[in-house]
Amino acid sequence: MTSDNMELSVFHIGSPLHLITVAACFGLAVVTTLLANRSKPNPATSHRWRTGIAISCLVAWIINTAFWLLPSHFQWDRSLPLHLCNLANLLGAYAIWKQWRPAQSIIYYWACGLCVCAFITPSLHSGIDSLSFWVFWIYHGVIPVAIGYVLIIDQFRPNWSDFARSSLVTTGFVMVLAGINWLTGWNYGFVGKGKPLQTSLLDWLGPYPIRILYIVLLGTAIFALLTVPWQKWSRSKIEK
Repeated sequence: MTSDNMELSVFHIGSPLHLITVAACFGLAVVTTLLANRSKPNPATSHRWRTGIAISCLVAWIINTAFWLLPSHFQWDRSLPLHLCNLANLLGAYAIWKQWRPAQSIIYYWACGLCVCAFITPSLHSGIDSLSFWVFWIYHGVIPVAIGYVLIIDQFRPNWSDFARSSLVTTGFVMVLAGINWLTGWNYGFVGKGKPLQTSLLDWLGPYPIRILYIVLLGTAIFALLTVPWQKWSRSKIEK
């Protein structure tokens, strides 16, 4: 097997395959958002874009969930759709379809503050010759598409109430996952004893279980940082 084939058969963080895949995901989000934005003057076309993107988020969730529930892939400690990115697909679909502010706020903070880690340090070893590679990037790839739609098309702008609500929901969900992981030895949400397959931020957050506290504090701080620019932008518009 040549070195080129090895490079494509095994996924490495920072490799050309990694960079190209991430660029393709965000390129898809940009193109989709631009096309959907151009359709806004036409209500019928705009509705088709909204429906299509919402369904795409749901289909991505179904593909990933079905793949890992297959008998040949199923493992109790990794196959249940309990990771944040799994739920982000459902939140994205609901936020786009119903334009419900709580869903919009949570998908904003999760996508921009937490799920982005899946693009920087993907928990993935298989290359393009593996179906798991494509499933991973399909269900992660729709997340930037969803958040692009929520921010650009639906003009969602987070405020401190959104920050507080999303922080409470996220902390509560993390605590539930931490409890499940503690009882079972699993590692959903990466708040159990284990760590992702690849190098990640968790390597810097200390040992289990104290790193759960650091994860919550760091996540809350990131959510706050994701709120500040929009508040400054809103004040500048009012002053003008």
